[in-house]
Amino acid sequence: MTEAQPAEGGAAPATAASEPAGLPATPPGASRPRRLFNWLLCRPEIDEARRVAQRSPREEALIRRAKSALAAANHLLEAPERTGQGLAGAHASVLYVESLYWSLLSFRTELDKPEPNVLWQEAKAVTDDLKLSSEQLAEVERLFHFQRPAAEFAELPEREQESAAILLRQAAVRAVEVRERAKRAVEALSLTSLIRIGLALLVIAVVVIGFIAILPAKKNLAAGKPWTTSSKMFDCHPEAGECGGVQTMIFFHTKDEQNPWLQYDLGTRMQFSSMTIRNRGDGERARAVPLVVEVSDDGKNFREIARQNDEFSVWKPSFPKQTARFVRVRVPRKSMLHLEAVQVHP
Repeated sequence: MTEAQPAEGGAAPATAASEPAGLPATPPGASRPRRLFNWLLCRPEIDEARRVAQRSPREEALIRRAKSALAAANHLLEAPERTGQGLAGAHASVLYVESLYWSLLSFRTELDKPEPNVLWQEAKAVTDDLKLSSEQLAEVERLFHFQRPAAEFAELPEREQESAAILLRQAAVRAVEVRERAKRAVEALSLTSLIRIGLALLVIAVVVIGFIAILPAKKNLAAGKPWTTSSKMFDCHPEAGECGGVQTMIFFHTKDEQNPWLQYDLGTRMQFSSMTIRNRGDGERARAVPLVVEVSDDGKNFREIARQNDEFSVWKPSFPKQTARFVRVRVPRKSMLHLEAVQVHP
């Protein structure tokens, strides 16, 4: 018999997806960013794999039948007590043959209800790809050609039923795998794309973090400058992580009073436009709210330049460039004030 030309689900789906190296690449004339973008997304390969994996509604329906029969057969074979003594292998074998039939027919959808022997030959590209030995393949073909499988499998001795079921199961599973290979190729390429994107983002993150790490820290105009507070409840030793016998990183602690404050003397009038204020990290953050930033030239007459009304961990106020000698942070109510850091930046 002359082999018919494949239609719809022809020979290409059985082999093309297993040869990713031959898929078309981005055109050589493409720009470098475009080539990189396509490489990250595996776009040319995925587009080609999707084209190869495209199936007609008829193919999809037949493959669903093959999977359904396969699942039912597996259930019978794995739960023989529900079937009856000596019959599980026979019933499962019938379903495995059915699954194999639908898988082969999904490859040659143009055939109209072909006999098993005809379908076996017409779908040779699939049967030759089942990864069975020649003896196993010959035995599967013999079992597949049973004219009355329901009767013929049931009349086999129980051990032969089980052996037939196990071999047919292997063939049915692999037939479905062959028919799903193109689809799996798309999924594998999509996963490769995700991995590439993830690695690219990781590299970018490492580079950015490394760049940030080597950037010089913002200059702190208040570093080493004298500071005073409205009052002192405890001596604080931030270098030892202790204040008033409590483990904490605050560097001062006022009494509970009206308008507690911390004030830096920059020594001379300086220009600055931002600050970094780190609140107490081990609790009692609400004591520093609201917090106002004030500046002065004489240490007596202050003007407000920033205010924080919400509880915060780190506050980084920015404001129009100021020129002043004194910088003060104050809680405009009755409270205690204790902070871990106050920095003044140009």
